[in-house]
Amino acid sequence: MKLFRTALCVAAFGACAAAQVVSFGFPAGSPEDQASDSIAKENDLQKKLALLNDFVQKFSSNPVAVAYGQWQIAQAYQAAGDLKAARAAGDRALAAEPNAMDVLVALVNISQQAKDNAATVMYATKAAAAYGSIALQPKPEAVSAADFESMVKGQQASAQSAYDFVQGAAFNAIVAEQAPEARVKMAQEFSAAFPASSYSAAVAQYAIMSLLQSSDFAGLSTYGEQAIKDNPQNSALLLMVSQGYSQDQKSSAHLERAAVYAKKVTVLAQADSSLSPEQKNATIGAAKSVIGWSLLRQDKAAAAIPELKDAAPMLKSSPDDYSSVLYGLAFAYARLNRLPEAKAVLAEAVNVTGPYQELSRELLQKVNSAKPAPARKQ
Repeated sequence: MKLFRTALCVAAFGACAAAQVVSFGFPAGSPEDQASDSIAKENDLQKKLALLNDFVQKFSSNPVAVAYGQWQIAQAYQAAGDLKAARAAGDRALAAEPNAMDVLVALVNISQQAKDNAATVMYATKAAAAYGSIALQPKPEAVSAADFESMVKGQQASAQSAYDFVQGAAFNAIVAEQAPEARVKMAQEFSAAFPASSYSAAVAQYAIMSLLQSSDFAGLSTYGEQAIKDNPQNSALLLMVSQGYSQDQKSSAHLERAAVYAKKVTVLAQADSSLSPEQKNATIGAAKSVIGWSLLRQDKAAAAIPELKDAAPMLKSSPDDYSSVLYGLAFAYARLNRLPEAKAVLAEAVNVTGPYQELSRELLQKVNSAKPAPARKQ
């Protein structure tokens, strides 16, 4: 058998099962073999395309030959810059042989070149399913268990580089996607197709970021909880989910859970020797800010103050975070009618360029015009 790419089927064991990964090869001297040889020698694009179309029609009863011909057409069009025609040919190849890994890799490449993130992830997940089918194929009766196990491992090894490539391509597509809803959908598809991926935590963070951009707290609850279940010791992921929950002022359950997760972040960060002192401070400061804000939004200003006071110096190097924590601290003081302390914090907050700078100015005006009153009991 003459092979055009590294074979993923072992010829000695006979025909491959329908659900198994397909590679292209024809028996030496067969009509398909001879025709493919002639096509390979043709360098003119139009003549080559004509030969390939003839090849597909001539061997239309042979799915592998059809898939091979359309795969070659796809690559020819891609080289010529016609990505739409390339993808159409690739889809026809895939229709003939859905588990042809070479075709799936080509379609991922074409989609990447076309900057079609959704298509990149779609074809990558199909490739993941094709790779997964290797382990699911039935053992032929004539093959011993040991030989079958060796065959499966060999096929997986042959397909591994393609699997790794499409996985990385899908991750890059998720990173590149700017539309929040589309990114979340792609992240969900990725997680289902690559459950044990080294990219899982990072993909989850991008999805959560997108859910927060669209204020989809219900989606955050569903996706975020599963992500934490899959990555329970990932402090960055825990912090992101807790920050999201702390913004959901309509849900006391989310505000309480925000504090729970943020407290876990402080414990993990304290024990993480891989963090530099600056990174550790920033992580713990961000977590304490979340705790403070979640308490503040539950009308627990007195309990929020110590957390926000601890967080402030830790976040000074990040203007956005520092602006947020100073405003929250000043607001808590003002809420308890501790006006001198509120003024002292706001005197700094108004000079910090960040999301709460203007709100700090407005609060300072209100505090300056307010009359002292008996301290509010908490």
